[in-house]
Amino acid sequence: MANKKISQLTAASALTGTELLAAVQSSTTKQATIDQIQTYINALNTGNKKLKLYGGVCVNNAGTWSLLNDASHTFFNLTSATTVSNRLQVSYPTVGKVISFTCTPDETYAQNGISVGASVGLSHSTLYLYRDNVVDYISWNGSAFTSTTGQVTGFTYASGILKLSHGTLISPDTFSLSIEGRSGTTNYRYAWTSLLSNRTDIQILNPDGSNYTGAATTDMRFSFARGGEVEIDATDSAISGSNVWVMALMETP
Repeated sequence: MANKKISQLTAASALTGTELLAAVQSSTTKQATIDQIQTYINALNTGNKKLKLYGGVCVNNAGTWSLLNDASHTFFNLTSATTVSNRLQVSYPTVGKVISFTCTPDETYAQNGISVGASVGLSHSTLYLYRDNVVDYISWNGSAFTSTTGQVTGFTYASGILKLSHGTLISPDTFSLSIEGRSGTTNYRYAWTSLLSNRTDIQILNPDGSNYTGAATTDMRFSFARGGEVEIDATDSAISGSNVWVMALMETP
């Protein structure tokens, strides 16, 4: 066998990486496996780092997040997308270091003024969804104040003071506030009295500008907008046809 040419040797079957090859190291002939050689090549190509790409599409079905996997979509190197503490959590096998993580709302979320940002960890990332501003149309229906968009979630009324509860505004923009009354038999006017991060208090005024102190009437109806970012939970972000695109580049352990 020692006198055979390489071309005369029996052809190898599928390689496993454990096969031995001869290598000269420090003027001494030694053995090395194919796996060792591949590790050396990887180190040359990536500066001693092994990189891995991750990607997928996260969808929200009735408040439950998951990874989209159908005839047109799939995911790569991600393990799950789940709802944790009412937020979107994207999980993957533990990595060595984070290099880049990008999450992007699709056109449906963009049309609804929803943005997304991530807090990235070594085994999972938590994605936070925010809506621009609180926008609603408020009216008294004869027995209660009602919200058209659902962004104002609660009402308290007493003697002309209407308190509107809404999602907590992140760094609320106090100067971006609009209350526009709708014309009616009595054209009430509106002025804010208190601006909290999760509540806006309004004084209802008579047409002459004096404070109104009576009972609520069906002429009390107005559009309301308050500037700032509001975090929305898994239920509020369950908009039909919407999703979040995820792509990441990580260094393996």
